Order: sequence, then structure tokens, then C-alpha cells
Amino acid sequence: MITGTNPTEINRFKDEMKAQFLMSDLGLLSYLGIQVLQNARGIALTQRSHMARILDTAGMKGCNPVPTPMEERLKLSRESME
Repeated sequence: MITGTNPTEINRFKDEMKAQFLMSDLGLLSYLGIQVLQNARGIALTQRSHMARILDTAGMKGCNPVPTPMEERLKLSRESME
């Protein structure tokens, strides 16, 4: 994996590595359903496509997304679980 902020330097480094080693350029990193998004603000890891496949498999492709997975400030107790 190669990363950096200067595309010219990245390409120069890749060319040097290719001259010394047998290697392939696989493009932007995507591994185990994790996508690496790069922009001027930084690098972010997402699993959007992986989660979309899971929702599709579960028949929930059209579900409504929520920012919190459960009710906020919910107090759980043993009695509430019965």
C-alpha cells in the first residue's frame, strides 16, 4: 500500500519499486469491503458497499437509515429485557 499527498512523488516511487520488484498497481485500496476515500480533507474508511450487500441479502435494501442504532438515552435493565 502506498499513500501520500503528492501524486507525482507517488508515481515516481511506484516506478522505482516496479523497476526493482515484480508488482502490480491495483488502484485505489478496497479490501474486505472497506473502501478508502481520499480527498483534500484527509482519508476516510467506509463499508458502504459491504453494508449495501448485507441489507440487500436481508431484504432491507429500502430501509430508512438512522444516525443512532437505538433510541437515544435508553436505560436498559434486566426488567426491561423480560
